[in-house]
Amino acid sequence: MNSANMQLICRVKPTVTLSCSSSIIENEGDDFTCVCRGEGGNPPANVIWFKDGVQIGATGKEEQTLTVSNVDGTDSGQYKCMAQSHINATDEKSIEVKVRLNFKPNKTIITLPDTAVVGKKVIITCESDGLPEPSYTIIHNGTEVSSKKTHTISEVKRSDAGLYQCVAANKLGSNSKSHCLAVVGEPAACKKLDCESSAETVVVVWHIVVTLVSGIIIGILFSYIVWSSHRRWFRSRKPERNPETNTTAADTTYQELNLTQMNKEDNYQSLRLNIASNDEESTYTELNKTRDEENY
Repeated sequence: MNSANMQLICRVKPTVTLSCSSSIIENEGDDFTCVCRGEGGNPPANVIWFKDGVQIGATGKEEQTLTVSNVDGTDSGQYKCMAQSHINATDEKSIEVKVRLNFKPNKTIITLPDTAVVGKKVIITCESDGLPEPSYTIIHNGTEVSSKKTHTISEVKRSDAGLYQCVAANKLGSNSKSHCLAVVGEPAACKKLDCESSAETVVVVWHIVVTLVSGIIIGILFSYIVWSSHRRWFRSRKPERNPETNTTAADTTYQELNLTQMNKEDNYQSLRLNIASNDEESTYTELNKTRDEENY
């Protein structure tokens, strides 16, 4: 009887482990790597990386490293590592990679108080979006005072008043924001439009001018009304003239004259009457006496 040698092969499924997290966020231009190991398989497992179902890179024995350099938007997606010892002995794990695209700084913010007290401490901070991460410059009245995100004034002096500007910049561009700092006892010498304190000062001055002009106009109108009222009152106080008084007196005088006798006289050509004279009555008496003597 012939005897045959028999060999029993036991196939074991490998176990996949990754050196990176399951969710990765990379900035545009960065590099990233992830090591995949397929250990414990029998026979030793083949390790392969796939992106969106398509194999990338070579096949390794029990280990394969995924390397992506200078990533851009096309590198975003799902990556899978598969370790296989046999067609029925396979293990796999996936990771999700997101790439943030570069952009110039925007939404820049500068933080500092509106007013500072001499001798006190003030901290000025800058923040901005941007990719790559922007660098920062803090400028005071046109002169750079810091190249960091934060600038600290340990003891405020009057010369620290003025316009502070935060400039954020990266390789794609820059963005800035300004703010005024006023030191108590001395207004900030700011000329920029975005200094809110300057705008408020203009509004206050305008309100004062309008108030003064309105007061002057109201005063003139009130004085005119008072003057007109007094003028009408004085006119009403003057005595009224009676033009008929003299006429009545003259008529009475004429009525007392004997006109019939007066026409008979040859020596009298005219008779003058002085109505306004206080001696009117005595003159009339003398005339009557003279006429009586001549008639007799």
